[in-house]
Amino acid sequence: MHHDNIQQTDDISLARLMDFAQTDDPLWSDAEMGSILRHQLATTLASDLDVKESESLAAGIERCAGCEPPIRTFGELLFHPRPPAELLELVKQFAKSRRVAANAAMPDEIATMLYILCIAAAMTKCDRPISKMDPTALQHCLTWALEQSWLDEQTRELLERANII
Repeated sequence: MHHDNIQQTDDISLARLMDFAQTDDPLWSDAEMGSILRHQLATTLASDLDVKESESLAAGIERCAGCEPPIRTFGELLFHPRPPAELLELVKQFAKSRRVAANAAMPDEIATMLYILCIAAAMTKCDRPISKMDPTALQHCLTWALEQSWLDEQTRELLERANII
C-alpha cells in the first residue's frame, strides 16, 4: 500500500520492510555500524528532531533536560529509568521516517534499530505501548535486532528485557 506520508504507514507494514537483502558486500562493516549507532545515541535530541516545527516537542525536550538523570541525547532517553512515553513515540516516528526516506543520511539498519529500541524502552519502562505491532511482527523485529553483532552491551540488555515480555 502506498502512502504519501510515512506517518500514515502502519507498524505492521513497516515490520515487513525490515527484511534486509543479504549481500556478500555490505555497505558498512560491523565495527562501522557499531560506531554509527554509538554516534546516534550520543546525538542530542534537539539536533535531530525538528523542534522548530513543534512547540510541544521543544517544550518536552526542555523538560527532559531537567529530569534526574537528565535526558538530552537519544541514548539518555532510551536508557533512562523512566523515559517519557510521548518522547519515545516522537523518536520512534523520527526513526520510522528515516528508515524509508530516500535521502536519509542514517543507514537503514540504524534507523530500524532506533525504531525498535524506542518500542523496547516503552515496553520495559513505561505504562503504555507505543506500537500497534502484533506479537509476531514484534518478535520478528526483536529477533532481527538481537542478531546484530554490532550492538553494545547496554543496547543488547534493553532488547533482551523486551524480548522476554
